[in-house]
Amino acid sequence: MKKMICFWAVAVLFCLSACTASVKTLPLETASAIVETTVTQSESAVSVFTTVYREVYTDTSHPNSNISIAYPVLAVEDMQKINTDILNYVTSFAETYYGQTYTDLQLTLEYEIKRYDSKYFSIAFTGTGNVRTAAYPTNLFQTRTYDLNSKQIVTLSDFCAMDNDFSKNLYTSAQNSMSSEVWSVFQVDYPNADVLLLALQSCDTDTTACQSYITPQTVGVSIPIRHVGGDHVEVEIAL
Repeated sequence: MKKMICFWAVAVLFCLSACTASVKTLPLETASAIVETTVTQSESAVSVFTTVYREVYTDTSHPNSNISIAYPVLAVEDMQKINTDILNYVTSFAETYYGQTYTDLQLTLEYEIKRYDSKYFSIAFTGTGNVRTAAYPTNLFQTRTYDLNSKQIVTLSDFCAMDNDFSKNLYTSAQNSMSSEVWSVFQVDYPNADVLLLALQSCDTDTTACQSYITPQTVGVSIPIRHVGGDHVEVEIAL
């Protein structure tokens, strides 16, 4: 019996050692992204301490191309479905945005955690994509927001009614938050709230559409504009 106890003790220690060795020593996210969450009884009876690790996906398989995309990994087993979706999103991003046969592409994206609490995990990927034959690089802003209870992606329509009131509020916020130069570019494609509403109705449907994210107090929308204005502009309104 003593030999058996010793055997299992050694086996457990070996397993723990192996698990520790498999975790990459990557820099952690900022303190705001390392959250101790006490989930209420109505949601779950579990308190979790979840750390976010930073990983970087790189790809040089296409001719004269270099892809580098940083992405977050939630270091808790229950979030594996979300981690898998983020990884799939990152690894397919270049082909989704530039086509499966892209060449001569330099793409670099970093991420920012917009919200991370017991209910939602919202992230934004920002950076540039530069095709050698293009006149200029493209400024990119892409998002992903997850419901941490259902482990499902949530979109703008889950938080806001896609109606005239919402588009008018967002339009007013855009006008108040933009410089006069950017506002003049914005108005070329969105001369009024009705035109903006049409764009909002396809929000989060693909990489070229409007993108949404949430913060603890606001819902944000990244709206595509012309390159002279920066390629995209972010507008937030209170939740």
